[in-house]
Amino acid sequence: VVSGLRNAFEVETDENASCLMVNALGAAILHLGSTEAGEMLAEAGLKHSLARVRREVGCIYSHVRNSLGNLRHIFIAGFLTALEAEEHEGAACVMVSVLGDEMFNLRNVDVGCALARVGLKHSLAKVRMVAAGELGRRMRMQ
Repeated sequence: VVSGLRNAFEVETDENASCLMVNALGAAILHLGSTEAGEMLAEAGLKHSLARVRREVGCIYSHVRNSLGNLRHIFIAGFLTALEAEEHEGAACVMVSVLGDEMFNLRNVDVGCALARVGLKHSLAKVRMVAAGELGRRMRMQ
């Protein structure tokens, strides 16, 4: 099932179909423990041509993060890379929130530094604002 989703997902151009595939991959991670589905979301999902799909990957990640194990670090790196190039405000803001959560949940200073480096220099003003707010909020929670 996951390999079939991979083939369809990489070429899908319809937003609704692609987002349903992201949700199916999330279910495969949660209920089947599929590392292949996790790797696919971290790679193909964050590079997908549709901004809504990239945003959906961030939303799904919040639900499956505890089932990912070592894949969490692949996702974090993927989110940082995707955030640098992201031109869609909504998708970028979801990525900033996910990275803020991970900075706090993993108590990872490196993620916080990377979020500050990437988020505070982003080309979109709203993303810089959300990154500053996320960093401030998470530091107060520490």
